Amino acid sequence: MSLTHWLSKHLWHSSQIFGTASRLVSKRRVLAQQKVRPCVECLEERWLMSSTLAVTNSDDLAAERGTLRWAVANAKSGDTILLTPALQSSGITLTQGELILSQPGVTIKSVGKAPTTISGGNLSRIFEVAPGASVTLSNLLITGGNGLAGNPAGVTRNRGGALLVDPGAALTISDCTLTGNSIAFGGSDGNPAGGAVYNAGTLTVIASTVTNNFAIFAGGGLCNIASMTVSNSSLSGNSASFGGGIFSAGITTISDTCVLSDNVAFQSGGGIYTQSDSMTANGSTLSGNSAKNGGGIYNDSTATTTVNASTLSDNTASTGSGGGIFNSGTLTIRGHSALTGNSANAFGGAIGNFGIATVNDSTLLRNQGSEGGGVANWDIFGFGILTVSNTQLSQNTATNVGGAFFNQSGGVAMSNCALSDNVAANNGGGIYTVIGGSFDVSDCTLSHNSATSGSGGGIFNTSTMSVGSSNLSDNSAGFAGGGIFNFATLTVSNSTFTGNSAVLNGGGIYTSNDLGGFVSGITTINGSTFTSNTPDNIFGDDYFGGGNTFA
Repeated sequence: MSLTHWLSKHLWHSSQIFGTASRLVSKRRVLAQQKVRPCVECLEERWLMSSTLAVTNSDDLAAERGTLRWAVANAKSGDTILLTPALQSSGITLTQGELILSQPGVTIKSVGKAPTTISGGNLSRIFEVAPGASVTLSNLLITGGNGLAGNPAGVTRNRGGALLVDPGAALTISDCTLTGNSIAFGGSDGNPAGGAVYNAGTLTVIASTVTNNFAIFAGGGLCNIASMTVSNSSLSGNSASFGGGIFSAGITTISDTCVLSDNVAFQSGGGIYTQSDSMTANGSTLSGNSAKNGGGIYNDSTATTTVNASTLSDNTASTGSGGGIFNSGTLTIRGHSALTGNSANAFGGAIGNFGIATVNDSTLLRNQGSEGGGVANWDIFGFGILTVSNTQLSQNTATNVGGAFFNQSGGVAMSNCALSDNVAANNGGGIYTVIGGSFDVSDCTLSHNSATSGSGGGIFNTSTMSVGSSNLSDNSAGFAGGGIFNFATLTVSNSTFTGNSAVLNGGGIYTSNDLGGFVSGITTINGSTFTSNTPDNIFGDDYFGGGNTFA
C-alpha cells in the first residue's frame, strides 16, 4: 500500500468520525479502541539520478578527485563531465595513456564558449569508446594523439590517432576541433588508419573542425568502417596515402554544408576514398583537394557514391585521372551539382569513369584534362558505362583530345545536354569517341566548341555514333569536320548544322567510313538541315539517307 493511498483512506475515515458533533463522544470511544500500526512498504525499483562531475584539476591522476582521469573512472550511465574554466589556460595533457569510456550516455564538455584543450602529448591517443558505451564530446579541442593506447586495457596501435570507436560503441562529436593528431605506427593490427578518428561503431560529427591530421595509410582525418554521419563540419589540411580527408569502407554520409578542402592523398582520394559500401555527399563542398587519382573523390570498384546538390572545385589528380572524381564502381551525380575548375594530368578533368556513372541536372565548367577536359569514359575494367542528362558542359579544355568528352571502348548516352565553348588542342572539341565504343546524342546542343589543331570541332568519331534531334552550331576545326569528323559508323537524324567551319573540308560533316582499313562503317544522314557551314556542308560521298535540306 502506498503512502498516498494510506493517507487518503485514513483521512477520509477521520472526516467521517468528526462529521457531526452529536456522535463525537461515541466515535472517541471507537478511536480509543483502534490502534494504528506503522509498517514499511516496498516501493518500485528506482535508478540513481545522473550526476555532474566537475573537472577542476589539470593533473592526469586517477586517484585524485577533480581530474579528468578520476571523472572518467567514476562516471556512471548518464553522467556529465564538465571541464571548468579553471582549465582554460592550462588544458589537460595525458601522461598515463588513453582514457577508456565504457558507460552509456556520458557527456564530456567544456563550460563556457571557449573549448578546453585535451592533448595526448604525442604519447597516446586521447579517448577510446568501448563496446556498449555511448559518448558525446562537446566544445573540446583534441590534439597531440598518436594512436597508441598507453593503457593495458586499450587497443595498442594502428587505429585512431586521437579517438577510437570500438564495434558496438557510439560517439557524437559536437562543436569540437580535432587537430595535430597522427597515426604512423605499423603492427599486427594492419595499416595505420584514422589520423583523427577511427570508427568501427557509430560516429556522428556535428559542427566540428578536423584539420591538419595525418595517417600514414588511410583516412588522414576520419576513417570509417561501420556507420558515420558528418554534418555542418570542416575537414581541411589532412593527409594520408588513401583518403586524405575521409576513408570509408562502411556507410558514410556528409551533409549540411560540409566542406572538405586542401586535403592530400599521396595515392588516391584527396578528399574522400570510398573503398566499399556507400558514401553520400549531400549539400557539401570539396575544394582544393589533391591526389594522384581522384583529387576530390575516389570511388573504388565495389563502392557506391552519390553526389547530390554539391560542389567539387579546383581538385587535382596530379599524375592520373579524375581531377574531381575517379570512379570504377557505381557513381551518381545529381541535384544541381557543380564540378568546376578541376584538373587531371591524364583522363577526365572533372570525372574519370571506368565503372558505371550517371550524371543528371548538373554543371561541368572550366575543367581540364589531357584526354577529356570534362569527362573521360573508358571500358578498362569491363564497364565504362556513362549516362548524362540535363547537364551543361562548358569551357572545359583537353590538352590533347576531347574538350568536353573522351570515350574509348565504353558506352555513353547523352540527352538534353548543352556542350559549349569546350576546346581540344587536337581532335574532338566537344566529343572524342574512338574504337570499340558507342556514343548516343539526343536532344542536345553543341555550340562554339573547337578542335584547335585537329579535326571534329563538335564531334570526332571512330566508333559507333548517333546524333538525333540535336543542334550543332558555330563549332570549328583546325583541319577537317567543323561539326562532325567521322571515320566509322555515324547516324544523324532530324538535326541542324549551322555556321560550323573547318580549315580543310567538311564544315558541317566530314565522313570517310574507312580509317586505313582499321575501322569502317556506314554513314546515314536523314531529315537534317545544313546552313552556312564552311567551306562546305558535307565532305564525302559515301553516306546514305535523304530528306536533308542544304542552304
